[in-house]
Amino acid sequence: MKSIRSLKKGDWILFGVLAVSAAALGLVWMLHRAPGGSVVVRVDREVTATFPLNEDREYTIDNGWGGKNHLVIRDGIACIDHANCPDKICVLQGAVSQDGEAVICLPNAVVVEIVGN
Repeated sequence: MKSIRSLKKGDWILFGVLAVSAAALGLVWMLHRAPGGSVVVRVDREVTATFPLNEDREYTIDNGWGGKNHLVIRDGIACIDHANCPDKICVLQGAVSQDGEAVICLPNAVVVEIVGN
């Protein structure tokens, strides 16, 4: 493995081109993301509820065998702010608002997905 001091001018140019290309692709991807239109709630792969993303509401998701997640839709974003699963990863995932984003709670078999218009 080369040390940083033994890199030649061409190596630095290649590194710079790759870094600029990656940044440009990331920017294009972020700018072309579609805003979400609705929130689809699935429990054990079955759609149990669909809500418009532009209407504020709170909804308790009950999986039928003791698992509960509390969904909050406010100001065009959705998040799970409380769950009775052991690890609470779904709560820590934060808010979603763009088409294709999702919050997933594996222990409770819950998926909250944003879909476009």
